[in-house]
Amino acid sequence: MLLLAVSLLALPGKASAFEAVPFDAAGLNDRADRAIAETFAGHATRETVELDWQPYAEFLGRYVVDDPDGLNRVRYGDVTDTDHQALKDMIAGWTALDVDALTAPQKFAFYTNLYNALTLDVVLDRYPVETIRDIKIETGGEKGLFASLSSAFDIGPWSADLVTIKGSELSLDDIEHSILRPMGDARVHYAVNCASIGCPDLQAAPFTAKTLDADLDAAARGYVNSDRGLRQSSSGNLLASKIFDWYAGDFGGPDNILAYMRSYAEGERAEWLASPDAEIVGYRYDWDLNDANTVTDRASD
Repeated sequence: MLLLAVSLLALPGKASAFEAVPFDAAGLNDRADRAIAETFAGHATRETVELDWQPYAEFLGRYVVDDPDGLNRVRYGDVTDTDHQALKDMIAGWTALDVDALTAPQKFAFYTNLYNALTLDVVLDRYPVETIRDIKIETGGEKGLFASLSSAFDIGPWSADLVTIKGSELSLDDIEHSILRPMGDARVHYAVNCASIGCPDLQAAPFTAKTLDADLDAAARGYVNSDRGLRQSSSGNLLASKIFDWYAGDFGGPDNILAYMRSYAEGERAEWLASPDAEIVGYRYDWDLNDANTVTDRASD
């Protein structure tokens, strides 16, 4: 998850239904990023492949827990060697899939689940860590803008090639920025999880094409209506997640963030945003690992 305030497309803030926009690589300024995006731009028009997410669902159900603060955390320290290997085997199996046969909703669900499973695997390989940004994986070869900048700033594992699909080596940055974001649904930012407290929840079940819209909307509502997404300081100022700053273009631009949030806000947050004086005065993000084993320690801070 490279932290860049960059827009790939002029995207609508909220999608009422999942529908991939016509692919356009114009927003990808780097040749390598465009090449990956063009390789993975296609999708089938009708569903001919059935994806079995049950083994991954069992893994998530076993290790993703909801803590008292309403945040989904992962019991990294409890994952058995057997289950970790099973996760690796799942990922290896997914990479052999004929991805061109997936419909747009299947494609979105597939790459989102792949991104999240890879992130889990990367953390588990090096656990315990305080933050995913401490994980460094050596990269090699020519990479795109997102990956090269991530590597230059020595930020986390996002630029490292982790899987090969259709003969292309893919990093987490590639999956997020060159495959998922060009599909044109801003709700991707509530779906991919970077193993951090400040990130939208890692869902306790896989994304599937059948329930994709409902799950993405639920994830968006859950985040906007959490302290991680939007909170009010003791002085009454509004503080939002850095996600809305980093990816402002995906939400309709900096001037559209409040309107975008209003489309999901409920209760007191709807009241905050209804004020004619509503203004976001700062952005925050907590990079601590979303580790269930640190809940007690954090509660005492």
